[in-house]
This record gives sequence, C-alpha cells and structure tokens, in this order.
Amino acid sequence: MNKLFYIANVRLPTEKAHGIQIMKTCESLARQGILVELIVPRRKNTIVVDPFEYYGVEKNFTITRLWCVDFLAWKFFKWFGFWLETITFTLAVQFYLRGQQVPRHTRDLLPALVLPGPIFYEIHTVPERVTWLHRRAWQRVKGIVVISDGIKQALVGQGVESKKILVARDAVDVRKPRFARGRAGTRDPLPDERVDQARFTDVRTPHQRDVRQIVLREVASGGGTDDEISGNLQWVIVSSTSATGSACAATGRRPASGSVSATFRTSSIVWTM
Repeated sequence: MNKLFYIANVRLPTEKAHGIQIMKTCESLARQGILVELIVPRRKNTIVVDPFEYYGVEKNFTITRLWCVDFLAWKFFKWFGFWLETITFTLAVQFYLRGQQVPRHTRDLLPALVLPGPIFYEIHTVPERVTWLHRRAWQRVKGIVVISDGIKQALVGQGVESKKILVARDAVDVRKPRFARGRAGTRDPLPDERVDQARFTDVRTPHQRDVRQIVLREVASGGGTDDEISGNLQWVIVSSTSATGSACAATGRRPASGSVSATFRTSSIVWTM
C-alpha cells in the first residue's frame, strides 16, 4: 500500500476552516487506498474533542502529534512565538521522518523549503509579496497543488513550470451537508438547509461584484442543474480570507430577508435554500 505523510503546522482540532479541509483531504486520500499519516504539532488547545469526532470524519488514517515550543497563546510573543513554534515543529518533523523516502504533502512554507525527500506543496493563495524563499520552495518541491486556475497562472507567471502544478479545486462532501452544525460553531442552524454538489473555480472580487450570479454560474458549470441550484443564495462558507459587507455574514446568522451581501476571495462550500 502506498503511504503519504501529510504535514500540517496547525492546532487540531481548530474552529478555523482549514481544519475540516485538512481532515477531509486525509479521509479522501485514505479512501483511495493510501496509508495516510497526518502529522501536526502538539499544541495547547481549549478544544479537547477527538478530531475525528469533532469533524465527523471517518477514522481511516492516523494522526501523529510531534513536540514543538508553543508560545502562540502569549500575545506579546506573537511574531517570535510563531517562528519559534514553526522552526521547532519542522525540526521535529525532520527528525521523525529521517531515512524515509515516503512522499510528504504540506501546506506550510518552511517544511517545503527544508524537508528532504519527495515533497508536494499545497497552496491556497499566492503571497502579495513574493520573496526568494517562496521561489526556492516552489522550485525544489516535486509538485504543487493549488485550488484554482488563477493561482496556477500566478505561479506560472513567477516562473514555475505549468506541468508541475495540479489544480484540485475545493469541493463539497454531499453525504454530510450538515457537517458544520454543532462543530464549527460559526452560525445558528438554518431550516431545511441543503448543500449543492459542485467543484468550481474561485470567486474573485472586487472586479467581479455579483457574487451570487458568479457562484451559481460556476456551480452550474461544475455539473449542477437548474433544479439543484437555488436562485436565492443564503449562505457561503469560505475557506480563506473574506471581506464581508454584512454583519450577518461575519457572525454566521441569516439576514432577516434577502441574500447575504459579501465579497469573497475563495469559496469552498455554498449553502442555499
């Protein structure tokens, strides 16, 4: 059986969106017959629930927690604490993986820069200020996984070979349309909620202002039908930075009437009614 180390420098479980994305990715890879080991730092966490239970994910892969120096909870150590935790965790990963040529998959810059062996680097955004460290990481890794054609083109513009980049767009697990309820804690439940099945390109603003029409068009192009897609978009859960135009969107509460007014950089899950 093929094996994969998924390296994620994150607090797990976390109330943030990347937690469910990482767990679902590992679950999906394991369902393809890959022996997945998720490696995360051993950090202080107020969420004491088992990650598999917290996210409602099948326990078909393993989670390994490695030592790190964790001062991230100390606000006056914010910048220093981040780098200290990142460096110590990366060193712990390097020691743990010594002598193994098993493929590694990571979302983090430092592991992509320094870890030996075949590394695949997952990128969700292109930094506004690209440095030589970014270019070095992009060049040395075996492959790059991005979530949109736009990110791929931006990397190609930075000199990365197109054939090295795989576009794997964010998706929805339609078997569990209510997975966010009671776990993420970001909003009140919506009545009769359902989720449209789709894979679609990223939604960009501000040059594309009508988010609802853009999302519906992209969902339709990804295989949805008119009957499956509601004309009244009520909710969008995003997996990256968002700039909202409504307090409702920020709190996760449904507005009294009409659709949520918001602009998003990347959408991963679309809730409709």
